[in-house]
This record gives sequence, C-alpha cells and structure tokens, in this order.
Amino acid sequence: MQLTTALLSLLLTSSATVTATTFNNFRDLTCQVWNGSYVTVTKTDLEQVVKNGYASASPLIPNASSLFFTDAEKKKCPSNSEDTYKWVNVPQWYAGYPKGPGEGAAVAVVYYKETDTYNLCRNMGNVQPNGYAGLCKEYL
Repeated sequence: MQLTTALLSLLLTSSATVTATTFNNFRDLTCQVWNGSYVTVTKTDLEQVVKNGYASASPLIPNASSLFFTDAEKKKCPSNSEDTYKWVNVPQWYAGYPKGPGEGAAVAVVYYKETDTYNLCRNMGNVQPNGYAGLCKEYL
C-alpha cells in the first residue's frame, strides 16, 4: 500500500512539473496562394505547422531585434536569448506551387527555449505568377 501511495505521489508530482508549449499571437490567418486565391489556416493548424516545422525550418536568422524594432513589434516579439528568429513554411499556402516551398508562404517565429514558447511575428503569402509577393488579409 505504501509503495502504491509513493508511486501515485511521484506520478502526480512529475506530471505537475511538465509544461505545455505556449503559442502567442497565433490566430486564423488568410493569405494568397500561388494562383491568387486565398486560403485560411486556422490558429490550431498554424500552431501545429510551427511546432512540427520549426526545427527543420530555415536556419536561425540573427538579429531579430533589428527586424522587430518598433515598440509594437518589440512587445509582440521580444528578442529571445540568442536574438534569433526563423521563417517557417506554411504548406497550406504553398501547396501546388511548382517551385515548392521557400517563395513566401511562411510565418516569422521567435522561439524561447527556456519556456517552450513560440511567438508568431509576421506572415506572408506565396509569391504570385507576376513575381510579386502574395497578400494576406491581415498582417501581424
């Protein structure tokens, strides 16, 4: 009986210390895909895209503080301990694009490893046939 109680206590203590990933500034976003139409990606889907794609996304980009420099941007996306960010491709926005990912269709994210937190900072639609950047209905 004492062993059962001790194990139960250990389980409850260890599960209480596990922290969940935090996502800040995430919301449903609608951006242009390569053919000019708009596709909405839900907040939940964006969270999954970022969580699953961050590690393999573009290399860390230094000097996040120089990209997110206005007072509003500093509040929304303060620098992490390395002062870095990444562009994470959003598959729903580049699906069907002949050149594949890497031509826009992404979100800029700052990751805070100390707290397992992702801050969504910017979004952009996929490049259009005329070579210009695709639009989004809302920008972060």
